Amino acid sequence: MNIITVLDHSVYMDNYLDIAEKIDGKCSYIWYRIRGVDKVEIFNRAKKLRDKVFSSKLILSENATTATILNFEGVHLNSSSVDVDIIKKVFTNLIVGYSAHTLCEIDKLDADYFTLSPLYKSKYDGVKPLGDISINGDKKVYALGGVTLDHYDSVLSKGFTGVAGISLIDELI
Repeated sequence: MNIITVLDHSVYMDNYLDIAEKIDGKCSYIWYRIRGVDKVEIFNRAKKLRDKVFSSKLILSENATTATILNFEGVHLNSSSVDVDIIKKVFTNLIVGYSAHTLCEIDKLDADYFTLSPLYKSKYDGVKPLGDISINGDKKVYALGGVTLDHYDSVLSKGFTGVAGISLIDELI
């Protein structure tokens, strides 16, 4: 299965290393999404994570320099990050992902993969799901937002590359 687990710092806090060990090898990518803390803490936590994960590829939110230094395989960007083209030009060793919320965003950018969200109703109030959409073209797009492993075959049949999410972690451990 082609799965990106979102190991969100605000959800898993100090349990992130235990969780990472449990899901390592059960997903294609572990995206360590850590925001709202200083760069030193991001570096230190990401270093500990790198030392625990051996089978899944590691993706770090927005911090391409730290990802490169720590031998993460990729970096995940969003609309407030440095431009995708600049990151790809400077950090040629990294897989570059991007959080998209419309198909138009995906069409305009040249990331290595995209997450498209929210596809389904999630636990977050006020977030309107995109609903039943299909992906056309050759870009790698992962369904995110309210996604479970039960959605896997359905989203693949609609052109998605795989699934992504925080709640997928609970299903894998």
